[in-house]
Amino acid sequence: MDIYCLKCKAHKQIENPVPDVLKNFTPVARATCPDCGQRLLKILGGPPHGWSRMMKEAKENEQRTDG
Repeated sequence: MDIYCLKCKAHKQIENPVPDVLKNFTPVARATCPDCGQRLLKILGGPPHGWSRMMKEAKENEQRTDG
């Protein structure tokens, strides 16, 4: 996978990136630059269409049942 390092200002070829998810459920790949050790992050894509609306509704429903 090709990830851009901001410290080296160059694209780096990463062998084994670690898949992860951000708070808003966006899939990302995390890695470390082999030259400088900088942490790297590549956004792989956004959450599914309508996901934010579904999450908002689920949160509202959760608050109604708790309160």
